[in-house]
Amino acid sequence: MMRELIWFSLSASLSASVQSFHLSPFQQAVTPLSTYPLQSKASSRRGRRGFGLGHPTSKKVSYPPIHLDEVDDDDHDINSQIFPLHDDLEQQLNTHHDHSTVSHNNSNNNINAGARVSEFLSNIPKVLSPPPLISSTQEWRKLQRHAQTIKSTHLRDLLQDPIRCDAMFAEHDGVYFDYSRQQVTLETMDLLFDLAEKQELTKRIQAMVNGEKINFTEDRAVLHTALRASKDKIGTVFVDDEDAIKEVHEVLDQIKQFTEAFRSGHITGYTGKRMRNIVSVGIGGSYLGPEFLHEVLKTEEEGISSSLGYSLRFLANVDPVDVERTCADLDPEETLIIIVSKTFTTAETMLNARTMRQWLWDFMGD
Repeated sequence: MMRELIWFSLSASLSASVQSFHLSPFQQAVTPLSTYPLQSKASSRRGRRGFGLGHPTSKKVSYPPIHLDEVDDDDHDINSQIFPLHDDLEQQLNTHHDHSTVSHNNSNNNINAGARVSEFLSNIPKVLSPPPLISSTQEWRKLQRHAQTIKSTHLRDLLQDPIRCDAMFAEHDGVYFDYSRQQVTLETMDLLFDLAEKQELTKRIQAMVNGEKINFTEDRAVLHTALRASKDKIGTVFVDDEDAIKEVHEVLDQIKQFTEAFRSGHITGYTGKRMRNIVSVGIGGSYLGPEFLHEVLKTEEEGISSSLGYSLRFLANVDPVDVERTCADLDPEETLIIIVSKTFTTAETMLNARTMRQWLWDFMGD
């Protein structure tokens, strides 16, 4: 898309080389393009009341205009690694140096087309040399060669080495991890650690823990560790001047308040009945995470006693048959629908959310 935009803009710039202008070539070529929002439209399917079952992409979606000429220095550094500009393109543009001129305000000063091209190119993010792939490092190649030699080694023989077996374990906070049953030797582990040091793995892990935005594609911090941090860590991780761990525990306190009110009966269904059924709607990790936790707690003593009288079901499939099976024997007056999503924009999740809302409305009537 960016390459097409560059070529289109370039064509507009060169075609205007015989006309008078008051804007820079880049502004003439790019600005008109950035004033048109992109739109997406798909067919819609409505429910019986005219809403509720429409596909999440059924309405027009307008995206922000693209202003390539309003990029600051930081954005330029990031974007310059994304949009390639080949040397042959620049060489081709420079061939116009001796053939194109432009007049401005009827003056006698002729602007060389090559200068215009240079000005144009200076406004386009250029590619920097990408960082080398991990597979191109010397440490990686050493591991590759080592892997070929260790393929012929049987695990049974490796387990006969007591020094190796005693060294291949890790223990932390009551968890004992034994990895001696892997087809690796002490040399293998040394080579793996060399590769980790080469890639500055420890530094990258610390950056994640500190709340730095290591997810550069979305310009986000990766705060899995903040979600698990205790309250005494409040004030140690800040993202965009916000205390991440404090915000996490504020939400956890809200969840605790809601769940206690739900279990005690203070929160009821729309008819006043106590809710006994729970349907968790999510997909991917938003489905598997809650289900794994459910599998763990349903055999735990306190979990067994706390869940007596309740029914928990999961809906991750957009197949209408799966929806029917999930809701077949449930009473909407006693059912709580929980939507699990990180962004609430996942198409499958939002489609199932609308379907479950329609299911409730159908039983509630007008």
